[in-house]
Amino acid sequence: MFNNLRKWILLALVFLVTMVGCAQSESRTEVRLNQTFVMKMGQAVEVAGENLNIKFKDITEDSRCPKGVVCVWAGQVSALIQISAGDGQEELILTEPGSSPNTIAYRQYTISHQITPYPEAGKAINKADYRLQLTISK
Repeated sequence: MFNNLRKWILLALVFLVTMVGCAQSESRTEVRLNQTFVMKMGQAVEVAGENLNIKFKDITEDSRCPKGVVCVWAGQVSALIQISAGDGQEELILTEPGSSPNTIAYRQYTISHQITPYPEAGKAINKADYRLQLTISK
């Protein structure tokens, strides 16, 4: 009887851990149009009332000239996002030169973005430390 009880408790724990993991992976932060917000890699947001979802998937390039270094080229940084609008889903690459924020048009929206942190000489940036600051407007 004790073995049966242990099996049921173990099964219940596995079920609870699985459910918590699923709930966390599906959660989205809700933002509004014209609101500036910051995303961590892997995070998803939903733009309230717009049927628009954005997920920060990856940094695909960071060739920016580090602070404290003289470079011939300022370099650029690019972030891969997954964007879902009512009728479909696609991936976009947001690229900004040097340390300048940038803006792109997507359907009827304008997406302003800035990627941080800025590189420093002799310091590597872990991908988990990148942040994507966005403002979505119409």
